Amino acid sequence: VGYKILVDKKDENLGKDVYHYADIYNCKAIYENSVIGEVVDIINSSSHLTLRIKRENKKDILYPFIERFISSIDIEKKEIVLNPIKGMIDLWK
Repeated sequence: VGYKILVDKKDENLGKDVYHYADIYNCKAIYENSVIGEVVDIINSSSHLTLRIKRENKKDILYPFIERFISSIDIEKKEIVLNPIKGMIDLWK
């Protein structure tokens, strides 16, 4: 307790579809070739991770960080392409 653990990311081999939280923060959330917002937080619930996506002049979106709802992630471009179901889109308005 009270210690910081530092890891050199260059020495680490993460598996496929495994990311550091720091890599996900500030990624642009994209849907239908439009930027919806930016990931500002990752919430760890008992069942899955949830992304808090900050939108300009609108309420934040809480979006499940589950393979089914993510089309692709490009850490180098800082982009996450979303694949929501119809009911999720209705909540964004």
